[in-house]
Amino acid sequence: MGSMIHVKLSPRANLDFDQFNESFMMHGTTSPFYPLIASLDVAAAMMDEPAGPTLMSETLQDAISFRKAMSSIGHRLREAEQGWFFRLYQPEYVFDPLDGKTYLLEEAADGLLTNRSSAWTLKVGEEWHGYQDEDIADDYCMLDPTKVTILTPGVNAQGVVSELGIPAAIVTEFLDGRRVEIARTGDYTVLVLFSVGTSKGKWGALLENLFEFKRLYDSEASLEEALPELVSRFPHRYRNVSLKELSDEMHAAMVQLNLSGLVNDACDEDFDPILTPAQTYQKLLRHETEKIRFSEMAGRIAAVMLVPYPPGIPMSMPGERLGGTESPVIKLILAMEEFGKRFPGFEREVHGIETDAEGNYWMRAVIETPGKKKNGNGHGKQRPPNAAPPVQKKKRVPATSPIVPGSGLASER
Repeated sequence: MGSMIHVKLSPRANLDFDQFNESFMMHGTTSPFYPLIASLDVAAAMMDEPAGPTLMSETLQDAISFRKAMSSIGHRLREAEQGWFFRLYQPEYVFDPLDGKTYLLEEAADGLLTNRSSAWTLKVGEEWHGYQDEDIADDYCMLDPTKVTILTPGVNAQGVVSELGIPAAIVTEFLDGRRVEIARTGDYTVLVLFSVGTSKGKWGALLENLFEFKRLYDSEASLEEALPELVSRFPHRYRNVSLKELSDEMHAAMVQLNLSGLVNDACDEDFDPILTPAQTYQKLLRHETEKIRFSEMAGRIAAVMLVPYPPGIPMSMPGERLGGTESPVIKLILAMEEFGKRFPGFEREVHGIETDAEGNYWMRAVIETPGKKKNGNGHGKQRPPNAAPPVQKKKRVPATSPIVPGSGLASER
């Protein structure tokens, strides 16, 4: 109801508007919420000329100004040997094809950075992007200048871990407490989006807060000063702990748990599809699933999608049988569970996982044993601590076609 469909005409694929409209109406409603419709009309009108191009040009210019400021400050601090500062995921040098010269990004002309995509493309032989030469080609892809990724100390583009580490979750917690909106947070990355409405005052406040974080970190200020809301929620865990001590402890834990390495391995793991997602969803509706501790999920058929964040990529689909205890996905989720227990308030979000009061992870699995006793809420033999008593229901007739492991049913990804 509040979606805007963007259609780009192309000679390669002509669009039949009547046919498109029939498809569109299948997903529409005859009772729209008119304030939402009005907001779409306003948004579309804002993009009309001359206001639209002007607004987008100002947004792009603000993003580039912030990038240049961050690059310049970082260079000056390092030259003055005043310790660390945040970096940005962007090229350090840009080439100007008009005069054939190469410039530091903060010294490049604004016209070069706003009008030429070559300034933002990934190129073979450059180290800043972290890709091997055989994995990319010149100008294969480019950065979006309005999507700014702030890099915190801890790991370089080649994946080498440094002694100094400041996990991005701590920086995000700090900025959130000062009402600075963050789009995404990785292990050592913070994504900030520049859009219509982002002004110089807003990105100036972001820059000021990054300076303030550095000051509090370098002075070993207490968390009561740096992250007062966190301390108020978990006083026994974080009282009398400094910002630097928390950063050091969390960085060491992330290295010990090998979170980054497990994420890379987990993304390459494939599972056997026993059921299609549609078939699995029917099992979910018919109470033919059970909720169990994730530590016991090895080898079980997942009843829901498993999506840890970061990176926000599905690790398994409903109906797939998870791997054994040495599976990178199993080890990754268990490492995230352990991380959350060590650092309350910094728990990792995992779609498909439910967390109890003690921080234990629970996941729903397909019941494979015919006639296995289940309680009314589908928890099977186990229920999470503090869960409500099972609701008594009438006895159901067992499924006539039990699931056979390894049956090779097709998977729909």
